[in-house]
Amino acid sequence: MTHFRLTVLLLNTSIDTIKRYPYMNIIVRDDQGLDTALMMDGYSKEQRMDAKQIIRAQFRDTAIRVFQEILAKPLPETIIVNMSISNSEEIKGESAARLASFNAELSRKGSLYFDIREITVKTILDHSDRSLFDSTVIHEMFHAADQQMLENDSRLFKSIRNDIYEEENSFNHQGTNTHIALLSTLSMLHHYRAEGIAILGESLLMKRKFGTIEYATKQFCKVFEMTMMRAQMRVGGNREKDVFDKEAFHQAYAVAPISCC
Repeated sequence: MTHFRLTVLLLNTSIDTIKRYPYMNIIVRDDQGLDTALMMDGYSKEQRMDAKQIIRAQFRDTAIRVFQEILAKPLPETIIVNMSISNSEEIKGESAARLASFNAELSRKGSLYFDIREITVKTILDHSDRSLFDSTVIHEMFHAADQQMLENDSRLFKSIRNDIYEEENSFNHQGTNTHIALLSTLSMLHHYRAEGIAILGESLLMKRKFGTIEYATKQFCKVFEMTMMRAQMRVGGNREKDVFDKEAFHQAYAVAPISCC
């Protein structure tokens, strides 16, 4: 789907036109004991139940918007949302907090698996501004709609990793370096494409502006050039720097919606 077509579909979608209650089985799980931790933090049973209902409703409504109204795809039969505990650094604000995620490995056709983190649940319990929660669910739902491509890439990456493992065992250093360079370059392109689609959908549905095309294109060209240069260095045996590093990884969230969609 082109950038233009996706943009038109998103902008022409009105929340008032959505069929609100088609059947989907929305399951909120608590595999890590978050509910008990929230009880210990002073949240009542009624508050915790209300939060779970809000989570169910948000995932249900977002699935309808993304799958049914925008992409004209069949709705998933089941959505599983697993509540997970945030680490202490995230809670203290000492590291970037994960809010939610789509789990492509556990998901299957018609059955989608998401994680929602403690920090996000607490924003609902504390009646904080929910725009971040809403946009996060939209973002992850676009990843879910992109599941087939994510699975294809995952199979390709697994095949390359198997080649790397075999070459390391046979002490084929040239082959190992070549395949690591290939895997890292493909991982960069995969990351920019996947995040570009998800951020584009999230931003348009939340009516948020992008940066300029000129800036995004310029920055992506820099990242791509640097990645290719480091890949060539890796093929030559230089292991001092990662081919696809953290800086290039995080740059995707600023430029991918424009440069890769």
